[in-house]
Amino acid sequence: MLEKKPVVTVDDPPTNFLGMNQDDTSTLSKLSNIAVICLKFIKRRVWDKLSRETRVSKPGLQSLFTKISDENTLTASDYSATKLQWVKCVQHNHFADIIETLRSERPTKQLPQIAIQLGLQLDSDGLIRSHGRFEHADLPDETKQPLLLPKADRFTTLVVEDVHRQAMHSGVGCIPHAQPSTPGILDSTRTCSGATNRSTMSALPQIQNSNSV
Repeated sequence: MLEKKPVVTVDDPPTNFLGMNQDDTSTLSKLSNIAVICLKFIKRRVWDKLSRETRVSKPGLQSLFTKISDENTLTASDYSATKLQWVKCVQHNHFADIIETLRSERPTKQLPQIAIQLGLQLDSDGLIRSHGRFEHADLPDETKQPLLLPKADRFTTLVVEDVHRQAMHSGVGCIPHAQPSTPGILDSTRTCSGATNRSTMSALPQIQNSNSV
């Protein structure tokens, strides 16, 4: 008798997005291709046939499938939405306590020191981003506010290897400039040894950013 598998939803991110095992995938491109194809199939066969009331009642799914195109080909927006959903799942697996605290208007737990130092905030999609001193810099938002990824996760490894290939194996120094939309990989277990308080530093002035970037 076949074992019945649990239903996987995207409103409350599961341990493995769409029930997929990241360890079985060799590259980020292959992982993204499979996930996009699955999402386009689900959108056509299931999501688009649901009533409007049902779709509105699931804002997480509605936001995701709105970004998935109706075209037969795989588009850039499809890949972007899929990668962000992967990031959301990974963040929920590793930073659930931080997400709960950032969401709460009256948090019962205090943010860890690393979260304060990195200026962690939730964006409109519920993703954790780091807000540093380059808020006024003439840089893309993805660069100024990188997504938080854990160091010890297979998805993070796939992201690093993918950017390394795009940079033509040029070395670590070229990786931050290879793809501005690449999530930031931050080790959540380390804090700045020189920090003596739990406050964040203000953003650099516009003129200082212009001269240094």
